[in-house]
Amino acid sequence: MTINPEHQHVEDDVSSVSPTACENTPLLASETSSSITSPELDYDQDACSDPESPTLTPTQGQKPPPLGWKRAGCIVVSMWALIFLQASNMSGLTTTLSSIVSSLPNAYSSALWFTSSYMIAMSCVSPLAGRLATLFPPGGMVLFSAVLFAMGALLTAIAPTVGVFLLGRVVLGLGSGGILVLCMILVLELGRGKTTLQKLAGIDYAGALTLTTTITLLLLSLTPHPRPLLFLLSLCSVTLFLHIERSHPSPLLPLSILLSRPTLLSSLAQLLFMASRWAVLYYTPIYMLSVRGASPSVAGTILIPTNAGFALGGLVVGSVHIRRTDRPYWTACVVSLGIFTLSLWALSRLVTATSPLAGVVVGVVVNGFATGAAITYSLPHMLALLPPESHPLATGVLSTFRGFAGSFGTALGGGIFTRTLRNALTEGFARLEGGLTEERKKLVEVLLGSPASVWDGRVVRNVMEREVAVGGYEGALRGVLGAAALVGVVIVGLQAATGWTGYLERKPGNEECEEEEEEEEEEEEEEEEEEECLL
Repeated sequence: MTINPEHQHVEDDVSSVSPTACENTPLLASETSSSITSPELDYDQDACSDPESPTLTPTQGQKPPPLGWKRAGCIVVSMWALIFLQASNMSGLTTTLSSIVSSLPNAYSSALWFTSSYMIAMSCVSPLAGRLATLFPPGGMVLFSAVLFAMGALLTAIAPTVGVFLLGRVVLGLGSGGILVLCMILVLELGRGKTTLQKLAGIDYAGALTLTTTITLLLLSLTPHPRPLLFLLSLCSVTLFLHIERSHPSPLLPLSILLSRPTLLSSLAQLLFMASRWAVLYYTPIYMLSVRGASPSVAGTILIPTNAGFALGGLVVGSVHIRRTDRPYWTACVVSLGIFTLSLWALSRLVTATSPLAGVVVGVVVNGFATGAAITYSLPHMLALLPPESHPLATGVLSTFRGFAGSFGTALGGGIFTRTLRNALTEGFARLEGGLTEERKKLVEVLLGSPASVWDGRVVRNVMEREVAVGGYEGALRGVLGAAALVGVVIVGLQAATGWTGYLERKPGNEECEEEEEEEEEEEEEEEEEEECLL
């Protein structure tokens, strides 16, 4: 007889609630276990009548069977494909921007929004997707995100106007935000043991709405030029968000974890750090297009060495240095972020037409290696500073800040780049013979939206105008990378202020510390004995 696992009250009529006794019925059962079914298992009503049938049907609360190699392989390949497509939409647009704006009517003035609309939408949905993944199985949510991504890709592919193309980019961003977060936690089985109605009722809708509004207003206030009113509205929205999170029983971002010094400073450092990293990922292909005159296919290859350095940095640090997660890595974090900052400063000096290309390649490789190392160090360092029970929530907060760092960096860097480039082109063309004519004003808009047009003889028709265009792009690139290097100094300061004494180290009487010290001593003694035997 199947009893509802959510049944909370036991009736007086024993016959209506007592399961039929069989071989697997416990002899010493408590009143609760003898009168109602465990909420984690459902009894099959024919279990006692058929001796060959299993007594219990694992419906909830039990570990799932291990994945077979075929199913595991399908999951790995599908997740790889989704992440590859998601990453391509972030960095691939840089090299295809010129072709896109030339195929859409009056698209040059809206080119900046091609990236901003995508990144803003992705940033807004990432925190909500992460929270929903703790309430619902992420498999279905990944499927929904993939459908959104496909719809957005279809809209952008067939878009006849700029408006439809931007709508497609927004839908793409919504799907990408879900993919970015959910692919990381797909293997986890979360949100079990509640009914769907209870799950939906427990979602922090007000917090999600105010957080989305805050992120949107903040990014819009920075793109493409500062808007003080939108910035003030974003401050009002974040104030309301904090008030909601303080009183909600299941907050989107738990304030007790968020406002602790290690979590808050680590999250802010990672936000600025990944935003600065985007200056390299987004603007080095533009450097190859506009200053070096490379084709779009060749310009994109500049990302290969920096991504190779990124992978190598993470692998080396993770396999060689990081052995324990209960000790902080303060020195390693500060040093890796310091190298990252120096590489940004070096690149800001190298993005010229006369600098050796090999120097630029070395600069992006070092930047990628330092990025991989810093990301790998930052998480165990933060966790070592916090009590173990707060690790899952703190990890989620850090991932949330990393999630919308790309949008923040693109919006802020895009504003700096666009304003610097516009001023340089306008002033440069004004100094040429004939001054800033109407034709050259239109040329400014074309060059702002299409870096490859610098070397297009049909757009830039004489050497003097090309020199102005190349010089304008050089100045804008140096400005945005130099600003990223200055932000890097702030990043190092924030990371250094997170602390260097681990949570367990601050408790000298902690039993875990004593056990770990004993284990270390035993390992050292064993190593000494082995060395003596070898001698």
